[in-house]
Amino acid sequence: KLDLLGHDDPTVLRLLERMTGVPALSVPCDDPAALSLFSGCEALGLGAEELGTSVGSIALPEFGTRFVRQMLEATRPRTFAELVRISGLSHGTDVWTHNADELIRSGRATLREVIATRDDIMLNLIHYGLAPKQAFQITEQVRKGKGLKPDDESEMRAHSVPDWYIDSCQKIQYMFPKAHAAAYVIMAVRIAYFKVHHPAAFYATYLSVRAEEFDASLTTLDAAGMQQRREQLEAPRDATARDRSLAT
Repeated sequence: KLDLLGHDDPTVLRLLERMTGVPALSVPCDDPAALSLFSGCEALGLGAEELGTSVGSIALPEFGTRFVRQMLEATRPRTFAELVRISGLSHGTDVWTHNADELIRSGRATLREVIATRDDIMLNLIHYGLAPKQAFQITEQVRKGKGLKPDDESEMRAHSVPDWYIDSCQKIQYMFPKAHAAAYVIMAVRIAYFKVHHPAAFYATYLSVRAEEFDASLTTLDAAGMQQRREQLEAPRDATARDRSLAT
């Protein structure tokens, strides 16, 4: 059985290379301006009111949807490692919603403490003192949505694993692997670099490769008109699939 997933990112980076002359592999993953797009929008020279969001990740792969932008606004990640955690949280099932989201907002845990990827569980449990084999077995159960066995839960409590951590494990239905999350973040940060430093090439590439719907008349609107049109497109009761694509 082969799961073959298509991705536009390599095509996007190849086009950006051709248009700018900057090799994609030379783009640093720690560029301050690029990383800042995931926690604010100042590097774009635009305000939150103009963008309709307080982060600059619109049109960046895996980080541009409204769902993930809300995650970014709630956590304000500033490092590559924190973005990997966001990627893990956003691709899991019942990992963020009604789980890590509530823990972070309530102050019971931080972005660095919540369970974000499969690897977190095993490494954290070993850190608490559980045997590596048992830590691995618990990780396998939780990542598949099978929760914790009574014996495993008792062992975790015996090693002072916090109640919120145990409860979080019980809610998870599917977990994303850290390596996969890291691969997504590498692509997103490199493309973010071009968005900040080579905006003309970035938007030309986005409209050529990713934009499924494009209305040229929108480019003639002023800020107020753009905001009004965005609200119309995003109206939950009336929006069509084309409207949602245009709004993005």
